[in-house]
Amino acid sequence: MRSILSFFFTMDPRAKRFADSSSQQRKKLVSDAVPVSTKKVTSTWVAALELYCEEKENPFDWKTVSPGDLATQLEGFYADARRKNGEIYKRNSLLSARAAFGRHLSSVQPEVNIFKDPAFLNANKVLDGVLKERKRSGTERGVDHKNPLSEGDLQKLHEYFKDVLVDNDPRKLAMYVWYLLTTHFCLRGGEIQSKLTRTDLIFSSPDGKERITVATDFMSKNHTGGINGSSFSTNGCIEDEDQLAAIKLYLQKLNPNCQRLFQRARSTPGMSFAAADHWYMNSPLSHNLLSSMMRRLSEAAGLSQAYTNHCLRATSIHLMKKGGIEDRKIMAVSGHRNVQSLQAYDRPTASDASACAAAIDCKPVCSSASSATPSPSEKENTPCLASSAAFCNESSPSSLAAPSGIVVHGSSNVTIQLAPFGHYTPARPAPPRNSRLSLKRKRKSVDS
Repeated sequence: MRSILSFFFTMDPRAKRFADSSSQQRKKLVSDAVPVSTKKVTSTWVAALELYCEEKENPFDWKTVSPGDLATQLEGFYADARRKNGEIYKRNSLLSARAAFGRHLSSVQPEVNIFKDPAFLNANKVLDGVLKERKRSGTERGVDHKNPLSEGDLQKLHEYFKDVLVDNDPRKLAMYVWYLLTTHFCLRGGEIQSKLTRTDLIFSSPDGKERITVATDFMSKNHTGGINGSSFSTNGCIEDEDQLAAIKLYLQKLNPNCQRLFQRARSTPGMSFAAADHWYMNSPLSHNLLSSMMRRLSEAAGLSQAYTNHCLRATSIHLMKKGGIEDRKIMAVSGHRNVQSLQAYDRPTASDASACAAAIDCKPVCSSASSATPSPSEKENTPCLASSAAFCNESSPSSLAAPSGIVVHGSSNVTIQLAPFGHYTPARPAPPRNSRLSLKRKRKSVDS
């Protein structure tokens, strides 16, 4: 007790407990709370509206414009907005524009709300009418979903990275580590990769098996933090021995003077990386370069198309759902807050779409997406799968000749009559033999 009292009494009375922040620092805290991507979208749409008003020879000042005048400008912008190439904007783009106008206006005129103020009622109705008219006329542009990687491209990636531990290629090794972290932790775009440090990867053996986890709670689209936000730490992990060995090799070859996880690879001509201690420079990879990493990887591995970073996130969720993982467990890895959001990733793949088209056209279904062999009961109850094995067997040419005219599936009496141009119309079920005799007797009795 005496030691504690002596400590307090011997403290410097001029020492301060709290920090001294300036008004400039507090303004910076408020500004930094808004994500950089949100700021970019806001400035882009504000510039577009100002350019539209200059073209219409009716410029205005955001700080002094009245709600009525601004609403009139928005009515015309919603109806006339076009891209630089003359195409119309998508629905989500126009809704994003309205949200951007609202954010910018709240920063200069906090008392004005373009969503609820009566002065903007007609402007919102014009936007609603524009979207409905495009939907009604069929001019609405479809949503470009980020599809998961096909099975063929996943196999190409496996072949591309199979010798990464012995190739002594710093760029390929960095791509492989980036690929593993993005897929196993469902990272989105480049928002987190550019912030990762080597200490964010945690090695542990909770059940006797070594694994890698990421425990840092970064700001993301679904978890922005703050007063109304939420925190999240992904529940994903990496346990494969070869993948762990690749990550350990990568960490060993990083530049010790740079704490960022993803660093620029050294490109010294004639350098032998096999004997080099460090393969990377004291310079982290930029946000823009990490955001286009999957496009670069698609080109390097010779994939069928140029995928985006978000395609890997879609691939991870698609594979987990395909593996029978529950939605709540997928959300613990991907960070989704709503189960409904996962439905966007449960879309049919290209091979699934081909199988659906073949089923509609009464053609054999040869889908590479279904790797599991159907059971005998499934074959009997699934019309197209019942004969697809015979039709797809290239070793037996005689089986390729499908029956012409009427095709009977299984033991059912229902027949399918093929119509011209690949369409079909289900014919009436053939009545049993006894029922035909009874019908003949009834007709004779009626005729007599």
